[in-house]
Amino acid sequence: MSGFIYEPTPELTSFSCKAFAYTLMVGLYSIPFVLGLLGWNFYGGFVAFGFFCFGYLLSGVIQSKLRLLSIPFDQLENTYSTKELSFWFVARYKMCK
Repeated sequence: MSGFIYEPTPELTSFSCKAFAYTLMVGLYSIPFVLGLLGWNFYGGFVAFGFFCFGYLLSGVIQSKLRLLSIPFDQLENTYSTKELSFWFVARYKMCK
């Protein structure tokens, strides 16, 4: 058996850290929809679908970069939700106490 030690998803204690993490989570969820609605408003349905697909791709790239930056290397093959990913990122780089 290997000496793998699993680090649980960090718990954020202060209000500002939780607010930043939830804002990041909502932003990652809403990128495709916002771009799709902007495309629909300015250009029409076909372009809106293209903007939606581009937003989905952009959201995936941002999530993969956040995963590589914040989750420990030994745990990268585990699956994490967007909420857990944003909690990891905020706990690692915002220095919440």
